[in-house]
Amino acid sequence: MSAHQYERPLIAIGSGAKGTLAARSWHVLIAFAVVSTAVLVALWPSWKSVALLWDDKEILSYTHGWLVAAICVVLLGRACFRSADQRVSISWSAALLLALASFLWLLMWRAAIAVGHQMLLPVLSWLAICAAFGRAFASRTTFALAYLYFALPVWSLGNGILQALTVAAVKALLRLSGVPAYFEGNLVHIPSGVFEIAGGCSGLHFFIVAIAIAALYGEVSRDSLRVRLLTIALGGVLAIVSNWVRVFTIIIAGHLTDMQHYLIRVDHYYFGWFVFALAMCAFFLIARCLPLSTASAPLTRGRARPPANPGCLVLGTVAAIAALCVGPVWSMASPITPAPLVWHTPLPDSVERWIVDQTSREVWKPVFVGADVEEQRTYRDGERTVTVYVASYFSQHQNKELIGHDNSVLGRGVAQEDRVDQLGPDELPVVELIVLDGNGRSVLWYFYEVDAARLTSSMAVQLISGLKSLVGSPVASVTALRAACSDTCQAAREQVKELYSALRAKSVPMGAER
Repeated sequence: MSAHQYERPLIAIGSGAKGTLAARSWHVLIAFAVVSTAVLVALWPSWKSVALLWDDKEILSYTHGWLVAAICVVLLGRACFRSADQRVSISWSAALLLALASFLWLLMWRAAIAVGHQMLLPVLSWLAICAAFGRAFASRTTFALAYLYFALPVWSLGNGILQALTVAAVKALLRLSGVPAYFEGNLVHIPSGVFEIAGGCSGLHFFIVAIAIAALYGEVSRDSLRVRLLTIALGGVLAIVSNWVRVFTIIIAGHLTDMQHYLIRVDHYYFGWFVFALAMCAFFLIARCLPLSTASAPLTRGRARPPANPGCLVLGTVAAIAALCVGPVWSMASPITPAPLVWHTPLPDSVERWIVDQTSREVWKPVFVGADVEEQRTYRDGERTVTVYVASYFSQHQNKELIGHDNSVLGRGVAQEDRVDQLGPDELPVVELIVLDGNGRSVLWYFYEVDAARLTSSMAVQLISGLKSLVGSPVASVTALRAACSDTCQAAREQVKELYSALRAKSVPMGAER
């Protein structure tokens, strides 16, 4: 006898009720297809951004996304067919929550917070189903929609933790093996060469796939919550340990072959998946030994339920789609339009004793992709110099935004040593950084502006920009001032303060003031 026993629902239906039940089922299935299509169309910008992530061949952590999406579709289809003969009803409370969530989705999209609007996709899908068909129907789709989170980039937040664990584990394994090794951060120095345990070596991809497999295993086996959590924990631990073994093996191969092994010279990507496959074989063997606690399907008595009112089904579908489209329709009615360039005020040629040095060849170059206006000038007062940089965005969208992954106020080849949030001479907030490059240490002040609002938090910049874009055309900018340190950085700090005060006294906005 199998370890898992299932009781199939027993439904006794007379010949007279059969046709009614079949008709009602098809009505529900068609309505479900309509709502699902509306979710795909209305939230298409987010689905497209997720699909690009799944196709990214450089950042491989989410290339399993298409398979996860296919599994979600199968699970949704199974849940829908199993629930098609059940009584459905409109949930007005879910419709209200859906409208609010749709507005939140619009805010995340306009603020260019990708992980924000992507994480809302399963929530919006579930609320749309709940609004159209009721909570009982939607509850059967919960796992199918929640499973999509295994293909969304929220897991990247834990990449640093997995990387740190890998460095610590490899350090311990090398000591146990007797291989002479010196660790400098995430760099591993051995007699034959140097290895870097970079972010891509954290094993994040293996970890996500392992717990996704474990979660699906628990769903198919219909395990209790306790057993499912044990199974997921087992999958996660085996994936982490297999990644440690992978990294350790590669370092040992380099040590024994003087860095000439195939895994060093050619490729070690597929080797990692081979080790992972062995770990998953161990997972299935161990999972079969876990204590079983199967949740049996409820027994349905032989009495047909009254058919759903087709008018109620249509009303629920319309209500769900209307609530879902609050954000997308608002976006269409108030599209992003660039602010007029007339608001830009260029940096002056001189201010008080500070004069622009036309012969300066400043190597510091901040990076702000897609900025509509960029200016950089080095001001000189005798032997003292301060460089000012301003970048302004008169419109923002995905991949053209003030706060983006590729943007950096430090620029290339500059390292941050210290950070202090403080008030400038005008009592407005600024961020002070002590930075280091090939020319030595420097003091760097920077701040953001959205219209006339001064900000130092990148998240606040995104949210305020997103809110303002719903009713207008905000201008967002970053301003940075940098001076080189001599013996100490106090003199450089005073130079930055002096030029900053002079520019503000001359009413130079140094950003997005309108």
